[in-house]
Amino acid sequence: MLSAIPAVLLLTMVAVARVAAGIEKVDYLLITHFHADHLGGVPELAQRLPIVTFVDHDTPPDTSDPRVVAPFRAYAAVRSRGRHINARPGDRLDLKGLDVQIVSSDGAILNVLPPSRAAPTTSHGTGPLGWCEWISALSRGDESPAKVC
Repeated sequence: MLSAIPAVLLLTMVAVARVAAGIEKVDYLLITHFHADHLGGVPELAQRLPIVTFVDHDTPPDTSDPRVVAPFRAYAAVRSRGRHINARPGDRLDLKGLDVQIVSSDGAILNVLPPSRAAPTTSHGTGPLGWCEWISALSRGDESPAKVC
């Protein structure tokens, strides 16, 4: 997941990955929340690689926040050209060998996790929980990743 990476660094990483791994498109782009440091490079990324599916929690909760308004408008224009998934807790993404379940979105939190895997709360983002044979990890946008296994 590429989140909170400055646009110049992100685009350099994309260029290297494209050549090294033969990447031709972004199948899923998950946006944890709508601050510029999390989605500001999306228009530039989309100019270099097609983005098939955008996963987020639809709209910002506070449309008067200046850190959100302009970056969200630019992101929404790009998002409108692809498939959009308005993520809700419990939704699953099938990512070729990786089962990703959304555990939080826009303040709502999945409440069926066992206590040992409970997700921390957040008020403004989308949090995926990814399970892959030997690893599970929780990404919470601006918050530090929490080990859940």
